[in-house]
Amino acid sequence: VSMSHMLFKMSSYGYGLKSIFEHHDV
Repeated sequence: VSMSHMLFKMSSYGYGLKSIFEHHDV
């Protein structure tokens, strides 16, 4: 697995968590 691919997965996963937490706040 390439570095950029792992970074992309991590960032998209983090963004998903962030949106979930923001929705729970609202």
